[in-house]
Order: sequence, then C-alpha cells, then structure tokens
Amino acid sequence: MLRKIFGFGEQQFPALAGATFAYLFGRIDQDALVAQLREQAPYSVDRVLAVIRAEGVEGVGGATGYVLQNCKLYAWAYFKHRHGGEKPRAADFKITMDDARFLRRLNLGHLSLEYPSYGLKEWGDLVYNAMCEIERSGYIGKFMNKKMKFLMRPAFDLKRDDLRGEMVTAAFRAIYLKFPRFDSVLHITNVAKTTISNTGKTLITYHTNPARQRLQAGAEKGQFESRIVSTEALSNMEAPDQYMSGLRDALTTLVQVAESGGMRPDVQRFLLICAGHHDAGFSEFLRRDNTLSVESMPYDRYLERARAYFGFSESQVQRLFAKLKTLS
Repeated sequence: MLRKIFGFGEQQFPALAGATFAYLFGRIDQDALVAQLREQAPYSVDRVLAVIRAEGVEGVGGATGYVLQNCKLYAWAYFKHRHGGEKPRAADFKITMDDARFLRRLNLGHLSLEYPSYGLKEWGDLVYNAMCEIERSGYIGKFMNKKMKFLMRPAFDLKRDDLRGEMVTAAFRAIYLKFPRFDSVLHITNVAKTTISNTGKTLITYHTNPARQRLQAGAEKGQFESRIVSTEALSNMEAPDQYMSGLRDALTTLVQVAESGGMRPDVQRFLLICAGHHDAGFSEFLRRDNTLSVESMPYDRYLERARAYFGFSESQVQRLFAKLKTLS
C-alpha cells in the first residue's frame, strides 16, 4: 500500500520511504526529505508532499490518514514493544503485512519512550475529544469573529464554513504530524489551538495581500470586473515593529530545522518556544500555558520572557535570529 501511495519503485522504496517516515517522526526536516527525493526520484516529490499536506492522491483514497494515522500509530507501538511494551497486531491498525514488515524496521530511537502508544480507536477518540473541547470552548468561533469577520463581507465574499474547514483540517494534520511527541492530552489541545490560530493568520495575510486582485463575475454572462482588496482589512491587522512582524512566522517555518537535531538541545527548545509550541517548563515559569501567552501578550515581551527563562543575553538571541534568517 505504501509503495502505491508514494509511487516509489521497488528498489527505491526502502530508502525513500524510510526518509519519508524519518520526516514524519521528526528526525529530519522537510528540506532534507525533499532533497533526497529530488536526487533519487524527482517524479515523487509532489506526490509525497500531497500525502503529507492532505491534498489527496489520485487513485488512492484515504492515503493521508493511512500514512499519518495507521502507519505512524503501528510503527510507534511496535518500537515501544521492542523495549518491553505490548506487541501490536498489524490487522488491528488496518495496515498490510508488507507495510507492517517495513514499519517494524524503522529506527525511532531519537524519541522518548515516555511518549505513549495508542490503538486506532483509542487515538481517534483522544483526538476527537480534544477537538470537541476546542469546539465547546468556542475558540474557533471567537477567533473568527475577532480576526476574520471582514473576510466574510462583500469585499472578500469568503464563506465562513470554508475558512473554518481549512483551520480545522490544518489542526488535525498538525496533531497527526506531531504524534507521538506529546507531553499530555492538554498538549494535543494546545497544538491544535496554535495551528488554528496560525492558519487563520495565514489566511488573513493571503487574502489581504495588497498585490492580490480578484476577477469577479459581472452582472452579464462572460463579463468580469476586477475587485481590489478592501482597505477595511487594515482595521483588523496589528502593526508591530518591522523586525517583530515577521519573526514569529519565520520561526514557525524553522521549527523543523530545530527539531532535526542540528542545534544544541537548549537552542532547539528555545526556538520551539519562540514559535509558540507548548513547553511545560516554560509554562510553569510564566504561571500560564505559554501557547496562550504567545497569543495574548506583545510578542517582543514574550521573547524577553523566553530569553530570561533560558538565561540568554539579548545579543546572543539577536545573533541566533540573524543566523536563522540566512537559512530561511
């Protein structure tokens, strides 16, 4: 099944599927994965990324769910079994025997064995309950009403359900990609909330780009008019210091660089915190969940608190950000 999903040849499959799962389990970053795919099987790049991004694969229904859920759950459960845990059955995870044999060989030694393993139903219920809790709290609706309401007015004419769907889909994908690297059930919820917020901001940025004009169907068939992005959007956008405005977004895209293991552990952790990822120790330091603090306090203040927590000087952080800028 995995060979059909990814489109790898028989000889290429072990190495390229191994690299794909190395990315899915956080051992390498996406750039490293794409570089290896382009070198050995350039035709497969778009297909593999389509699976990871939940964009669908022609002729293979449910490809993303099979890879990000069934295969990852089985691979982690089997790795835990190799260290004393219960032996999982491939049939219980609804994966083929060929795929099971491949997944049993994955080296996941870079992950902490403290992360629990789950069966399909148990994991599905856990994720469903986390998303239901977000729904019950009104988090998505409040965010949309505060930040995105103008996108649903005539100047943009975007549908609320479509915007909401993109944010929820991104949250599910983020949870599946992050598995098994969760400290707690609360961590799962916080990853979903952070992704919903970041996706919403990305959608706002995309649809309010001043360079974007949209052709709108005119009153008569075959006629179109150019619609300029409304200046109404300006009232919904913050205007932070120029240096800070793109910093968090840039850090978010560089999180995988940090997770790939190419930096000191404390620097990796610092970058993940700066990008808004949950951290139990930093949350205790703030006396509040840091994923909430990053949304509520000015971002430069949040960075100051993170710097103080790690004992980094301002000049050290500036040099680090300058170095990262060259990688982006």
